[in-house]
Amino acid sequence: MSYLLSAFLKFPITFIFIYLCDKLKKMPEIFRFFGIRFFYFSNDHLPIHVHIKNADGTAKFNIDPVELIENKGVKKKDLLLAV
Repeated sequence: MSYLLSAFLKFPITFIFIYLCDKLKKMPEIFRFFGIRFFYFSNDHLPIHVHIKNADGTAKFNIDPVELIENKGVKKKDLLLAV
């Protein structure tokens, strides 16, 4: 039995969630912190990064090393909280 098939049999809900997120182009939310929503796109480009969104705007951070890639309206104090 292949590794992928055995993983699917052990964790079918995870595979269904990933499939639906990809098909519906949803953004799986990692967590929320002080009104900042951290999320990612399952089929996004490299390098690996995380998006954040709050009431002011959106931003994007590289994972390794942690650095700001893009900011569209998020205040500096909120960026510091996100890091």
